Amino acid sequence: MPCFIRTIIAATLFQVAVMVGLTVYMNNHADNVSLQYARMTLESAKAYAEQKDLELYNRIQQNQSRDRAELELWLSRQIDLKLLKQGTHN
Repeated sequence: MPCFIRTIIAATLFQVAVMVGLTVYMNNHADNVSLQYARMTLESAKAYAEQKDLELYNRIQQNQSRDRAELELWLSRQIDLKLLKQGTHN
């Protein structure tokens, strides 16, 4: 009988040790996976922010280019009007 009880105690201790080992492994694995997902999320967010920054920069450049073209056209018209007025007064 004592041998039977020792066997049950040894099996129980072995089962507890295996469960502790599996629990530690699963916890470490979950931590590693969550870190990988966090890293991927951060990289994705950085790429998205860079893309949006580039789109904004391009939009600003286009607006400034259009404003310069409009200013050049306005200045050209003003010069033409001045020349036209000077031509009629002479």
